[in-house]
Amino acid sequence: MALVALVGGPPLHQSLRIAAGEALVNLTIESSANCLAILEEPGYELIKDLKNMLCEDECIYVTASLLQNVCAHSANKLRHQGAGNHLSSEFQIAMENIMSAEGKQLEALIGLLSKICDVIWDQEPSVLELQLQTNGSGLVQKLVGTLNSNRKPNPEYPRMRRVIVELVISTVKLCPHYTTIFREGGMMEALAKIERTPSKVEKYRVFYGNIGVVLESGSSLTVLVATAKELIHSAVQLQARN
Repeated sequence: MALVALVGGPPLHQSLRIAAGEALVNLTIESSANCLAILEEPGYELIKDLKNMLCEDECIYVTASLLQNVCAHSANKLRHQGAGNHLSSEFQIAMENIMSAEGKQLEALIGLLSKICDVIWDQEPSVLELQLQTNGSGLVQKLVGTLNSNRKPNPEYPRMRRVIVELVISTVKLCPHYTTIFREGGMMEALAKIERTPSKVEKYRVFYGNIGVVLESGSSLTVLVATAKELIHSAVQLQARN
């Protein structure tokens, strides 16, 4: 029913669509089974159907969050469905929206960029690379500025620093020469500040008020930062030898 309310059936009041989207986001957090079930729902093309919603300001957060969850847990299914074209379009939309986004909306958009890179980097590398290059210095400035202003993580968007570091990792893997822009933009210094300011807030991905209710999974932020720094360092050394 939530999927019907979100992308199918007769037009609904925006608040109902957002509520349906939030329900689907909650169902797909850390759930590969639910992500697959949504993708396989007859009569819907979720990735295609959500593209227009990503352009609607009120729907950006739930749309980006849902797409991020699906990309994280159903990458192989998305590749099999040939979702690359739609995801590359959504990558472009997310890039355009990032510059003006703040708070949890920004967190969701950055997380979406990283997950799309992970899903289709081998299918649409030129498209992703072009988008990253086109928005290069502006994107890095936004990411570094956001890291520097979030030294004390906020429970409303506890994953902000994590998703930025994940995007750095995805970007360097896809475009090693992007390391020059990262270094010139102050990313190494921003990463070092994360290492000096660990937070218990970042052990959780979902909060109810000020209480963490869903633990973060995967590598710790400390490990991710170390990975990002090593990738940048290795890319710099490779460039120096060439």
